[in-house]
Amino acid sequence: MQSKIIKMDSGVLIKNLQKRGFIIGEVNKDILYNIEKKYKEEGGDRQTIAAQYNINSNLTKMIKIFSVLDRYNINYIHYIMILISIENSKLNNLYRYIMVKWNSLISKIKNNKISEISQIEKMNNFRFIPLKNIEETKVLEEILRRFEEFVFLDNQKFPNIYILFLVNNIQEYLCPI
Repeated sequence: MQSKIIKMDSGVLIKNLQKRGFIIGEVNKDILYNIEKKYKEEGGDRQTIAAQYNINSNLTKMIKIFSVLDRYNINYIHYIMILISIENSKLNNLYRYIMVKWNSLISKIKNNKISEISQIEKMNNFRFIPLKNIEETKVLEEILRRFEEFVFLDNQKFPNIYILFLVNNIQEYLCPI
């Protein structure tokens, strides 16, 4: 099902990436779906449920960030599977791409080319900053920290334009249409 708030369905994105030779790691797929199943059955907090599965902190943080998509009926697990499958150099490039796109949007706002956006003050105050001098093993952790800060700029207010900006740009970067 094509959603009007994202460029393409996350399942279609995965299929397109696989056609292009991108290997989607499925190591955590069952765990992620079990966490989601338990959440749907019992309610509560996804991070608390995830802790029962003894998964690493990056995966828990991804659940926190991307589960916001559930409110839009978008399969957030697909985005987690994609991100954990990206090697660090491509992850750095993805981060840079999102940084450039965000900074470009902010520039347009400052030049009054986009006047219909509310929350301009919060948007103007957030900057993706370049990753510098980060250990190879800490790249994903640092990118997730910055994504989390970005996605929750408006304290999880619905609709969350930041998560939509993030996933649309992940799609655009990985699978240009």
